Amino acid sequence: MDEFELVGLLVFVIMFAGTIVWHNTRDEKWREKLQRIATKVNGDVKSEQVFLWKRTFLEMPVAGCQGVLERRPGSRSEKKHTKLKVELPKENQLEILIYPESIATKIGKAVGLEDIEVGDKKFDRQFRIKGDPRHLVLDLLDEKVRASIERLYQLHKKTFRILLLRNYHSLEIRKDCWFDDEQHLLEFIGLTENIVEKLLEIQGLAGKKQSRRT
Repeated sequence: MDEFELVGLLVFVIMFAGTIVWHNTRDEKWREKLQRIATKVNGDVKSEQVFLWKRTFLEMPVAGCQGVLERRPGSRSEKKHTKLKVELPKENQLEILIYPESIATKIGKAVGLEDIEVGDKKFDRQFRIKGDPRHLVLDLLDEKVRASIERLYQLHKKTFRILLLRNYHSLEIRKDCWFDDEQHLLEFIGLTENIVEKLLEIQGLAGKKQSRRT
């Protein structure tokens, strides 16, 4: 190895080590924030090592179900985001996907691609809704849940996604940002709880044992 290669390797090692230190320092601040929130939501902060990185998350009850709040760094395939995943009872029969309208989805609507509308002009104009069975989707999206979804969209003015797959028995709400404000994080949790409560209510699942499948 010549001198030039040695210098290059040394620079790489220093940069890599600096990245790890920076990530772990940032993770520690995230842990401190979660610990403060945990006292308000009866939660438990946990960490696990993923190779050289730490993954720190908050486990907590959400409308009687088990929820996990975490944030993920960005990558080539996805933006950095905060997500709350809630495990649901295995009897859940609803599947749903909700995300903000875009130019592409508006064009899709214009050419007849499937979309569920709830009869609220403002809400139908703002969001793309897919789901099955249709009657449960409409039952879920009452005035309170629609208001919660609109507020989720307004938080940080970043896009978001609500995803529930029957096969996995879990509701995931993802916001493409990291919340610096603890009050916004608490609001994110509360809005999610509104949706989960209604989801359980319309299916008669309140108090049912949740699935452990992830």
